[in-house]
Amino acid sequence: MKPYWLLILLIVTSFSGEMGRNASAQFDNSDLLRGMSPAASQHFTRGLKYFEQGKYTEAIQSFQHALIQQPSFPPANYYLATLYVKLGQAGKAISYYKNAIQDAPDFAEAHYGLASAYRELEEFDQAVSEYQKAIELAPDYADAYQDLGVAYSEQKRYKAAVEAYQKSIELTPDSPFPRYNLGLVYSKQGKFEQAITTFKQTIAIATDYVDVYNGLGEIYLKLGRFDDAMEVYRQADRLNPNLLSTHYGLGQAHSKQGRYKQAIAEYQKVVDIQLDYSDAHYNLAQAYIKLGKREAAEKAMEFFETLRPTDPLLAKAQQWVKAYPDNAKGYNNLGIIYASRCRYDLAVENYKKAIALSPNLAIAYYNLGLVYGKLDQYNLAIESYKQAIRHDSQLAIAHNNLAVHYAEQGIRLNEALKHAKTAVELTPEDPNYLDTLAWMYFKKQMYAEAERVIRKAIELAPSEESYLKRLNEVLNAQQFN
Repeated sequence: MKPYWLLILLIVTSFSGEMGRNASAQFDNSDLLRGMSPAASQHFTRGLKYFEQGKYTEAIQSFQHALIQQPSFPPANYYLATLYVKLGQAGKAISYYKNAIQDAPDFAEAHYGLASAYRELEEFDQAVSEYQKAIELAPDYADAYQDLGVAYSEQKRYKAAVEAYQKSIELTPDSPFPRYNLGLVYSKQGKFEQAITTFKQTIAIATDYVDVYNGLGEIYLKLGRFDDAMEVYRQADRLNPNLLSTHYGLGQAHSKQGRYKQAIAEYQKVVDIQLDYSDAHYNLAQAYIKLGKREAAEKAMEFFETLRPTDPLLAKAQQWVKAYPDNAKGYNNLGIIYASRCRYDLAVENYKKAIALSPNLAIAYYNLGLVYGKLDQYNLAIESYKQAIRHDSQLAIAHNNLAVHYAEQGIRLNEALKHAKTAVELTPEDPNYLDTLAWMYFKKQMYAEAERVIRKAIELAPSEESYLKRLNEVLNAQQFN
């Protein structure tokens, strides 16, 4: 008997680098606002105020009301789309950017925003096309050149990326972003000295831009300049002591110089920041091996081997919910992956998003119950399983797990027995469900019934030691009663 740790997946079809700026929603509205109805303008103005205050839900509602009053309203479409990008729902943003462009074809910022949404979805051909259109309409659009460079780099068109970054630098010589990204491209091309020079130029412009120090440290590591790497990583750490990439770089620098205890301390900081950072667990295992700490090494490697297969799945699931933010199944699947990586906080968050979108989605309630059980939040687990059953009375695994939690808490044993029986009725050949039912009978001192059921479980799974142990427990109880 045990609650099944089986996450139910809904099948859906799916599909470190430079940093883009994303649509900033800052432009002159005056031309596009002419001729707007008073009601639409009132909602739009209210939406802008909410937007500036960071009240995104209220802003979305206001812009939507503006569009109800006046469907042909490019700025409202633009801001609404930009909000969805900010909320990680790029797939939802695209139609609104397109609406803005349809009504105002020369709206350069809308083309830029549409490009940024495509880039978030890793649709880089479309992103390049829209950045180019924005530049055609606004030849001095520095951010568009900068983000065009990001898209080119993702396509491994490094020469084109360099040219785009250089144009952005020409237009905004005091901006650190295109210089930083230019340094990254030089590094990808193996032009390390040019990358170092460019990173140092970036630091001269923005001394507190922590990512540049980490980029520089990575190059020094590649070149075997470990003391230089330590120096810049420590500078980054002083600027932001909670940055994962800094501690990971420090761990590498210590490890390459044989300081394994210090490396372990830094890698441990990495996993404290992000538990499921797989490379850090691998490097922890290697450092423990160097120190002869076999048990710790095996534990770290075991966790690494759990995480590594789901690394690409996580990336795909994250992209899916960006592309289809109204699809509850996508959030359920993302929750499953987070749960398998022991990121229970994010699993709960995504299951709740799935339920908010589809309140009748029984498997999301069931998966939520599993995570609450892992967190020892049994009352919440019980309520989640009850909700799962309420929306799908045929979900045998939810009946089984609900029975287990009732019994483990020593409450509602009659209900526990009822749910255990239901699980077996729905799936009579599952030995785990039979074991649960035997345990319910045992808890209620119905030993003959318990023996009959557990023997059937043993017939189905004769090598399962826990079932043999249950049988001995039942027989001993019968002997003394």
